[in-house]
Amino acid sequence: MPPLQRDPPILQELCILLVNDQYGELASKVFSVLCRTGRSTLAALARASYLTGKQIKHGLVTLIQQHLIFHYAADPRVTFYEIDWQQAYSLLRYGRMASMIEHRYGKKASNILLNLVTFGHASVADLNNAYFPPPDTDSDNESEDGEANGSTLPKAAAYVANHSLHSLTNGDGPMTNSGSKTNGAKKENTFLPNNNVANSSVNNKAKRVSDTNASHDHEMADAEEDENNIRTIAELHELIHLLMLNGWIVRVNAAHYLSPGDTHEIARQEILEEEYHGNMPTGTKDKDNLVGQVARRKRRIRDEALAAPHCQSRKRKREDRELDRSSKRLKTMGVDQWTPRNHPGPQDDETLVVRVNMEKLSVAMRTEHLVRLVEKRLSKVTAKIYEAMLWTLEYNQPRCYEPWPDPYVRPDPAAATYVDPSLLITAKDIVKILSRHLDLCEGLDPEAVLEVVPGHRIEEKGNIAPPIKPFDIPFKQRLQLIEKHIWQLSFDPFNFVTWHSSLNGKCTEWHIEYDKIAKTMIQREVDNTIGTRADKLGVKLVRALKKKGRLDEMEMGEAMMMNPNDIRAIVSDLAMKGFVQTQEIPKVDRRESKLSWHLAWFDLQRTREKLLHDTYKGMVRLMQRLAFEKEQVKELLAKAERSDVVGNEDKYLSPGEREALKRFQGVEEALWVQLGREDELVAILRDFVGPFVSV
Repeated sequence: MPPLQRDPPILQELCILLVNDQYGELASKVFSVLCRTGRSTLAALARASYLTGKQIKHGLVTLIQQHLIFHYAADPRVTFYEIDWQQAYSLLRYGRMASMIEHRYGKKASNILLNLVTFGHASVADLNNAYFPPPDTDSDNESEDGEANGSTLPKAAAYVANHSLHSLTNGDGPMTNSGSKTNGAKKENTFLPNNNVANSSVNNKAKRVSDTNASHDHEMADAEEDENNIRTIAELHELIHLLMLNGWIVRVNAAHYLSPGDTHEIARQEILEEEYHGNMPTGTKDKDNLVGQVARRKRRIRDEALAAPHCQSRKRKREDRELDRSSKRLKTMGVDQWTPRNHPGPQDDETLVVRVNMEKLSVAMRTEHLVRLVEKRLSKVTAKIYEAMLWTLEYNQPRCYEPWPDPYVRPDPAAATYVDPSLLITAKDIVKILSRHLDLCEGLDPEAVLEVVPGHRIEEKGNIAPPIKPFDIPFKQRLQLIEKHIWQLSFDPFNFVTWHSSLNGKCTEWHIEYDKIAKTMIQREVDNTIGTRADKLGVKLVRALKKKGRLDEMEMGEAMMMNPNDIRAIVSDLAMKGFVQTQEIPKVDRRESKLSWHLAWFDLQRTREKLLHDTYKGMVRLMQRLAFEKEQVKELLAKAERSDVVGNEDKYLSPGEREALKRFQGVEEALWVQLGREDELVAILRDFVGPFVSV
């Protein structure tokens, strides 16, 4: 969790349920003990629980492997353990992350990411051995060119592949990947009556047809499977390199296991030793300077831990996250159908240990949410253009906000606001990556389109005649149409983009004020919640308090043009629900209600934490309901998950069991969908912007 953000106790219960669902009872028990005791040693954990030392060590190994806890040994003989709340909550987002990676880079990259999620972290050599085992007694499974067969796939992929290839009909023998039978001829007669020759011939004919269809289906499945499988080590390294360049994968560093408190103390001690000779500064100015130096040192420690290793890829360097694919190949082949060129990637150092970077997921979730919001408010084409802008800027954004900023300094109103040049974008940067088949005229006013593309007219129904073909629009006109879409984004009340400057009056530079947009989204969620739980007058009061500040009953009546006696009930209701804060200030020495000021104000940060607490509570109830539903059909799930039953449910499960299993799967899907919606609300309230601090 970020600093200055209070962790509600309900978050502990939610994380315990997530750990229990993913890694079992032992890991969740050790995790719950750490939740209860806080920062502890191994001996303290043993005293605080009824678990044995061996059990605690096994649980700690699992939690450390999955990066769910921090550990630090200031003394080599004593190690302190502490919960990583952010990573523990991220267990809920692994499916969303895999879906995003598949949408952007294809199923191969998604498969690598899921394997890293499964193992917590792994070295490049381990990934090489997992996808392409070294030749041994089963060396026939690997071809001479380094391409692996289905038997060398990861466990999950091999399991799906094997079960999809062995769904045979009655009387069939084992089949190879090509669909040809090996020993099926002799087994056919054992299933046929000896005195029914006609039925035998009919069954044999039907069987030949079914075998032909099955063979065709298996060949189609094999072809699709080959497209989604990593076939060479070079391709595996290319995908790892691609994910590392885009920030989805980082190398494991010792700083990743340090808690924020340990990082702060290490940075503080280093600054004191280097700058102040081990003595604590006494002056106010020196203390403020120390705070800024510690924040900068912590950022440096973090950035060094997240820096991508140097990989020998090509002699001529250029900023290309798609690994030197030409624009023509990129447009024609797509993201997931490329072939690697001579880029060794990270295989030069096979001891490199990598893990998944969950901070990048927050950036991608923000992009996804903003694109959906633009599509809902403006148009689909404008959302595509905005998505291209966000994807381009994501490369220089490792996280949504800086958790360790410099001390706040009140800005000079006359000075221009500084914007990092790497976060500026123009229409020329967007037009290069947009598809030529995208209809840029859609979502714009026809009059504005005709100003850019002359030679057409507007019909009575508002359509442009003759229709404008997107592929025939020249480059300069495409650039102007994209500019008009961007201006629409800037005119929206959300201010999705902000004008920055004009280069020679021809090209306009834009930037995105993420913090302001995130604050607007949080306020929107607050208004929606208050409008649902209270009424429209509550929303009106909150907006008045947000605009005016602290108000008494008379001032609130003037702002809302209502009787103060009627406002009193609204303020009491909102205060009970935690959306409005109140204060009583006596006018005289005696504390009497009629001789006091009754003030009310709206604090967005407190309301944000209140909504976040309520969201966590709802997620805990959903997880508890899911555990209850699983307990109701525990025996049925154990039977349905057997290897001989998977794929053969009609054969081994009764109609009643199949109906109960289908009913449970429907309930489970509905609960996970609702959990995903709650998680989106958590991302808006917590992850897109840091805590609001009054200055």
